[in-house]
Amino acid sequence: MEVTQQHSEQPSNGDNGRDIKTITQKQFCALVGISQGTAIAMRKAGKLAHCRVGRRVLYIYPRHVEEFLTQVERKPNKKAKAA
Repeated sequence: MEVTQQHSEQPSNGDNGRDIKTITQKQFCALVGISQGTAIAMRKAGKLAHCRVGRRVLYIYPRHVEEFLTQVERKPNKKAKAA
């Protein structure tokens, strides 16, 4: 998967001077293993961070990927017994 470089200015959003890279919705979905329909539904529900540039939907890599994975991460069930 190719990650495109958006710009190389030092960002003011706490990315510690790293270049900001963006990926398309198709790339994001392939990376995290969800369908584009699921991504659209999550975006419309306000549950998926993203950026819009005109009609394009972009995700900041790796920040939005990490936020999504943290959000959907399941914690171990404490009641489950080891076999």
